[in-house]
Amino acid sequence: MDAFDFSRCFRREQGVTFRDHLMRMRSDNRSVLDIPCSVGFSAPSDFARLFRRHMGVTPRVYRNGDEPAPPRLPPGGVPELAAG
Repeated sequence: MDAFDFSRCFRREQGVTFRDHLMRMRSDNRSVLDIPCSVGFSAPSDFARLFRRHMGVTPRVYRNGDEPAPPRLPPGGVPELAAG
């Protein structure tokens, strides 16, 4: 599925564009500890470990903007976050 098809499908299912959804999520002032539970992780430490492995910085550092931008995504989309 390409980005256009994804966006169209997301809007049809959610009633809001993916960009608007992201902006709403980014402006939400939830605790860094609350976010892992909202996306299906049972422990914040599991999320933090995977986030750091893939993004190069901790979630807190990323949110505060204390580090340079994370590496660009590989061609074709989002990297898989495999447990391990």
